[in-house]
Amino acid sequence: SAAPQQKFATAMLEVYDNLERAVDNVPSGAADSDPLLKTFIEGVVLTENVMLNVLQSQGVKKYDAMGEKFDPNLHAALFEVPVTDGESGIVQQVIKKGFSYNERVIRPAQVGVSRKD
Repeated sequence: SAAPQQKFATAMLEVYDNLERAVDNVPSGAADSDPLLKTFIEGVVLTENVMLNVLQSQGVKKYDAMGEKFDPNLHAALFEVPVTDGESGIVQQVIKKGFSYNERVIRPAQVGVSRKD
């Protein structure tokens, strides 16, 4: 049955999110002057990539929502972003990436969507 595999994959997404958050929260340029921090970040990125490859080998795929038209089947809108140029309903910011398992969304991308003012 696919249900236990899907449940496990969904649980592992939290681990992936934490690895990604760890890398994203390092101030820009901080690793350039600190070789230990640079090595640590490289290790976290490598772990994140290996985990993503393992998930993909089991049918889990990450999708990037940035710049896409909002689709409630793929995206969960958390907030609106006022824009003067462009159209309403376009993903402007991704808080958490979306994932599918065997072509079925197991976690919609958590996003901010444009609202034309």
